[in-house]
Amino acid sequence: MKNMHIFYLSLSFLSSITFGMTTDYTPKNTIMAFDIDEVMIRHSLLLNIMEPLKYVLGWNKNRELSDKKGKSITGTTFHLLYFGMNKKFFAKHIPQILENVSKSRKFIDGTEKICRYLKKKGYTIVFATNKDRVEYDIVAQALGKKFSSLPELTFVAHGANTEEFIKQIKSFANLWDTPQSYKELAEKALTIKPTEKILHVPGKKPDHDYFQYMENNIEEKFGSDKNIIFIDDRPANVEGFNTLERQHKALRHGIIFKDPQQLAQELIELGTLSEIDDKDLLDEIRYTSFFGKLRIRKRNAMKKMNAIVDVIKS
Repeated sequence: MKNMHIFYLSLSFLSSITFGMTTDYTPKNTIMAFDIDEVMIRHSLLLNIMEPLKYVLGWNKNRELSDKKGKSITGTTFHLLYFGMNKKFFAKHIPQILENVSKSRKFIDGTEKICRYLKKKGYTIVFATNKDRVEYDIVAQALGKKFSSLPELTFVAHGANTEEFIKQIKSFANLWDTPQSYKELAEKALTIKPTEKILHVPGKKPDHDYFQYMENNIEEKFGSDKNIIFIDDRPANVEGFNTLERQHKALRHGIIFKDPQQLAQELIELGTLSEIDDKDLLDEIRYTSFFGKLRIRKRNAMKKMNAIVDVIKS
């Protein structure tokens, strides 16, 4: 029986390659949700250079930053505010560091092209990020309309930090010798309001509350019958999103992002892109180049082998 299962599994893989996949994902019924960091934009050289600074300031790489009660702290702005509280000599430099790091981000060119192309085809685009609102605004301002014109809605994890941590920031900001630049950044972070298009999620990925909030607001704005394709570079975030599938009739499909060519391949398999109809885009992002095809064949082979091994183990 197991051998027959393996045979049919292998046959289904061959069929999907030969005949393609048919899906219900269309511009009229599907929302495309993109993560931002390492999907839409990449880490800058400046950020890589500054990475060791976190260890100097007392960050333990084996655990998340957390408040006095052990609850994790979310968002680059709040991470920096935390370091400023704990290393007072560093506090006055925080706003400038945040500005420089956020403005140094650059588009991942292929993903931006795919996203813009899907929008032109009629797909609704949303962003779903663990960025806080202050950092998001700086990035959006630096990248301009090319970035900010893409999403219909943006979900930022600005409401994810605990009351205990917010209280710590307020207390430190109220001290007479706290630098004015720190006070101003703290005030902005604690008072900034959501807009119609930028929503503050009371949680962070991969928590279920984050994705439930995202889904509820998408349904309220675009209708409850919409499919959602979610693209993120972190497997845990995709797994968290995929739990929505269990409670909804519309389709929920997560894609673990590796590079634009792999994303294009996944979207072709889902039917949202076509190797024939969308050839110009695929050529532009080098999907059809020799090395692009080589990567695709390698991934397809690995998918088949992993699936067959899983069946054998079970």
